[in-house]
Amino acid sequence: MSLKLTLNIQDKELIGAAKTFARSQNKSLSVLVENILRGLVKQEKKPVSQNKLLGAFISDKTSGESDSKWEYLKEKFDL
Repeated sequence: MSLKLTLNIQDKELIGAAKTFARSQNKSLSVLVENILRGLVKQEKKPVSQNKLLGAFISDKTSGESDSKWEYLKEKFDL
């Protein structure tokens, strides 16, 4: 059964770019949004451990880049 979902998106350029991307993938924008929502729901069912999330940023910390990402994660996850 097909249901309708209304989205309010303020960025007109984003809407145009999303439509163009959907056309380039030979899919409707509705199918793309549905796939994104499915992926988000799947992720929510499988919680990501803090260590895995943190691992994505450790290389940035060691490469001498700005500490802003590191500080944000420490604050957010109470590390």
